[in-house]
Amino acid sequence: METSSGTSAGDGVVLILTVLALALNAGALFYAGRQFATARRAAAAGSLVPIAESFRQAWLEYKRSTDEQEKKHTFADIANLLEMSCAIYQDGLLTGRAGNLLRDYLIDVLRLIQKKTEYRDRLQGLLVDPKNFVHIREFVGKHKRQLNRIIVVRSGSDELHIMQRIRSLIGAL
Repeated sequence: METSSGTSAGDGVVLILTVLALALNAGALFYAGRQFATARRAAAAGSLVPIAESFRQAWLEYKRSTDEQEKKHTFADIANLLEMSCAIYQDGLLTGRAGNLLRDYLIDVLRLIQKKTEYRDRLQGLLVDPKNFVHIREFVGKHKRQLNRIIVVRSGSDELHIMQRIRSLIGAL
């Protein structure tokens, strides 16, 4: 049956069903997006725990080291963990609060290294080549405001940025 405008009553039903299907699809997309965001946050939180545990183990190994060669090796492990963690943070792989926790932890570790002469000297000994620890350098450069003071150490023509001061949270190390 056609109406006076030349459309059939079935066309109206099809239009209503199309609009309804569009609304349902939009709702499904919104729900899928929320699920994706939740899954990403959960994955970020799940990744943060192993990173923190790796640092804890590396610091324990360093503290237990008895000879200079072993201390050198175990501190290099800490520096490598720091480099990887800075890269993970800068790539945005940890989102939301987990990303913020990682950022704060990295700042704390770098402050600890700057505060203790022994740690600072060891890290500076590893930073002799401008190609080494690029992610640590980038992280420090991007977070200068959150750091109380940046010390610039010159190695040839290269400037290495290292932080000073520790937060009470890491003070026990």
